[in-house]
Amino acid sequence: MFRHLALKLFQISSAQTSSSLSNTGTRYVRLVPHFSSSSAQPSSPSFTVSYLVNSCGLSLESALSASKLVQLESSDRPDAVLSLFENYGFPKDLVAKLVDKCPTVLNSDPQKTLKPKIEFFNREGISGADLAKVLAYRPAIFRSSIKKIMPCLNLLRCFTRSSQEICSTLKYFNVVIISNAEKLLLPNISVLRSHGVPEHRVAKLVTAYPRVLTVNTSRFAEAVKIVSEMGFNPELAVFVLAVRTMLVVSKSKWEAKMKTFKSFGLSEDEIFAAFKRQPMFLVASERKLRRLLDLLVNKLAISPSVLLRKPNLFLLSPEKTILPRALVIQILLSKNLLSEDLCMFSVWVAPQSKFLEKYVVKYQEEVPEVLMAYQGKLGLSGPLPIQILAQPRRLKSH
Repeated sequence: MFRHLALKLFQISSAQTSSSLSNTGTRYVRLVPHFSSSSAQPSSPSFTVSYLVNSCGLSLESALSASKLVQLESSDRPDAVLSLFENYGFPKDLVAKLVDKCPTVLNSDPQKTLKPKIEFFNREGISGADLAKVLAYRPAIFRSSIKKIMPCLNLLRCFTRSSQEICSTLKYFNVVIISNAEKLLLPNISVLRSHGVPEHRVAKLVTAYPRVLTVNTSRFAEAVKIVSEMGFNPELAVFVLAVRTMLVVSKSKWEAKMKTFKSFGLSEDEIFAAFKRQPMFLVASERKLRRLLDLLVNKLAISPSVLLRKPNLFLLSPEKTILPRALVIQILLSKNLLSEDLCMFSVWVAPQSKFLEKYVVKYQEEVPEVLMAYQGKLGLSGPLPIQILAQPRRLKSH
């Protein structure tokens, strides 16, 4: 059933999805075309690099990269741009980030192109450092017309409580999302509401995963329908997470991940059960899933079936979280400093600060190896002689 329903969704044109969900953002965004007349003498690269370093605060490396995309004929226009940002309360460090991401902003007309947008946001309650953060993260917003930005802001006001929250959310919004606020976002939100998804669940998609809502409405509606047919409760968070997963994972990647899990002896029923617990685990790349399975199954000797009972493990990094924490616990167990009656799953999903305090800082003087293990300087000596996925409990130590 799981395979049948998943493939049913993939039968709908994937071209629309790849177009809608592709990463349209690039590191550098051209805000306005830059024309050089044949008679004009372009400035030397050294002037551009020098200006980017001395006036904009970029590092030499960043300035060299940016100079490949922008040529400054003189300091007049960029000086006017920087002066405009300063007058509207943009901190210098955020201006540097904005210029680093979008060096062509220095060739924009400050009065005709930049000022109207800045004043528009100011009227909407977004100004100064807050606005600078948004633009430093998403400079392409300057490319959108005020007519298209307004519906997007109105939508965000329905799901956020303050201008600060709107600013925080806008970092997920690119030109494609803003331009489709009325055409796609609103119709797709209506689809969710019609299936009984509560407003606070809809808000999660709008504020954290808005790109999903730019999918063609017919495909989006089909994904919501299929997730419903799989038995997901629309009132729970996993419903919208399942919709997101079904839409962002292409057919080829989906099949590759199924093949990876099956190569470790897992059945479709087991994969589906894990998907219902945590749909997001299938968003991880096939390569990451294979690395995790190799580490957990082949090196730590954990049964694949046991692993799928806790699919949140597949959201963690094998190199940054799973392995170093396993090494630390292994060393402490070998020194009889911990009880074997603990749940390793709880250790892996614990916040980094809590883990460091409880298992590294606490023991690093008595057992210096724990710090080396956490830094990845030691290797595993075998499986962990403890319960891996017992019921979560308070982690014990002697």
